[in-house]
Amino acid sequence: MSMMKETDPTRLRIAVSRVLEAFLDRRVDGPKAVADLVHFCRPDLCHLNGPGIETRLADTLALAATGEIGPDFALTHLVRLATAHVLCVESSYAFG
Repeated sequence: MSMMKETDPTRLRIAVSRVLEAFLDRRVDGPKAVADLVHFCRPDLCHLNGPGIETRLADTLALAATGEIGPDFALTHLVRLATAHVLCVESSYAFG
């Protein structure tokens, strides 16, 4: 999957959008959605001690589910997380 995100950002956005839509439509639960999204992320950012990528993905999904952020913002943030090379420890944002 990592090759897909580096060579075709449109395909990545569509794939992430499908997971987000399934979660928001309650066709999949939070843990399943996070597990699906982790496959699009860099392996070295998974299973970190502290607020790792899984936590960031789950937080973004939770905010989208409660309406605190819109689906477009959630999608953009999930794609940023998927393509991030570094996670900022002091915030919930990711940086390429």
